[in-house]
Amino acid sequence: MRQIDYLEESQNPDLKFVESKGWTKTRLNTLCALNSFYQTVIGPLASSARSTTRIGLTQKIPIKYGEEITFDAARSRQIRSVHAAFLTLARSTGLPDRFLYANHADDLVYELSQSLRGTAEG
Repeated sequence: MRQIDYLEESQNPDLKFVESKGWTKTRLNTLCALNSFYQTVIGPLASSARSTTRIGLTQKIPIKYGEEITFDAARSRQIRSVHAAFLTLARSTGLPDRFLYANHADDLVYELSQSLRGTAEG
């Protein structure tokens, strides 16, 4: 949210537009939290749980992480289910999936402004 504060101080046109469409700091904070959770938890787990890999990791060849966690076909199915459920939740915002992939708050505000303007790609 520090970056959102900076955008506000610098009179960022995308942030001004987003706020004019009813996006309060509380709503932006929620969007940032969804994005952050996806970037740090869901996304990395999902990338390790793909249903197909060229050499069969997790499906034919389990990945052991320490002594307690094994990424095998069953765990991969669970993680894919969690990923799908999270995407359903995120899509309930009515925003495109791209907002989950934004690496910085200014990217998130830009994606949101493009979506609200109806100029978002995809």
